[in-house]
Amino acid sequence: MSHTHNTDEDQSVNVSHVVEDELQPAAGAEFQKRNPTVFNPLLQAIMGERFRFRTEEQAVARLKRIGSQFDTLSGPDELPVTLWVRGFLVTPEEDKRGYLGNFAMLRTRQLEDGAFTIYATKVEIEITEHPRKKRIRYTHPNWGHPNLRKVYAAEPYESVDAARWTLVSLHEEFPDISIPASENRLFIIIYDKSLKTEGRQPIQKIVLDVEEQPDGTAIIRWRENTKALKGGGGTKMDAVVAAIMAGRSNG
Repeated sequence: MSHTHNTDEDQSVNVSHVVEDELQPAAGAEFQKRNPTVFNPLLQAIMGERFRFRTEEQAVARLKRIGSQFDTLSGPDELPVTLWVRGFLVTPEEDKRGYLGNFAMLRTRQLEDGAFTIYATKVEIEITEHPRKKRIRYTHPNWGHPNLRKVYAAEPYESVDAARWTLVSLHEEFPDISIPASENRLFIIIYDKSLKTEGRQPIQKIVLDVEEQPDGTAIIRWRENTKALKGGGGTKMDAVVAAIMAGRSNG
C-alpha cells in the first residue's frame, strides 16, 4: 500500500501524551516485534537520539539490524525504516479519533560534532491503515469480538505470551465485568443472544484458560462459569450479572 510520508527532519519527538495503562505489558519477542511501544528501550534510545556512531556506514548497518527486529512498512534492508509504534506522538485530537499510536520513520543523520545517530519522525497515515486502534467500548463483549472469535474457534496463538496478552487486553477493555484470576485465567461476562432461545438470560459468565500446546503454541479454552462460592451465594460474577440486568430493566 502506498503512503505519504512526512519527511520534516526538524519535527521533534515528544512522548508526554502517552498514558502507561494504555500500553501492553512485557511479552514475548514475537509480540514485541509486531507491537512495539514507546517504552521499548531500543526505540527510546532512538527517540532520544542517544545512539552515536563514528561513521555513517556504522549507523546505517545498525539501522538495518533494528529494522529486522520489527514488522515494518519497508522491506528487508530497505531504508528508511518505517514502523508503527504504540503511544508515539499521539495528539489529543488523534486520541479522540481512536489512535493508539503512529508510524515512525527511522533514519540516520550527522550531528554537529561529526558523529552519526539514528532518529525518529512521525509519519502521517490515516487511522484506517493502522494495525491497532481503539475499539468502540460496549458494556460487555459478545462472540463477535475479535479476541473472542478466535477463542470460540479454538484458533492457536503463536506463543503462551500472545495468548496471555489476549486475556490482559480483554480485562483492560472490560475491567468492570472481568476478573483476572491469574496470568492464564480470566473470568468474564459476555452477551450471548442465542441463550434467549433456551429461555435463559443472554448474559453468560465464562472462564478463559490459556492452554500451552506441545509445539509451543497456545489455545485459549472457554467454559461456562457455574462454580458456586463456598457457603453458597452463587458464583463470583453473580453480583456483577445482577447489576447489569438491573441496569437494563431500569434503562
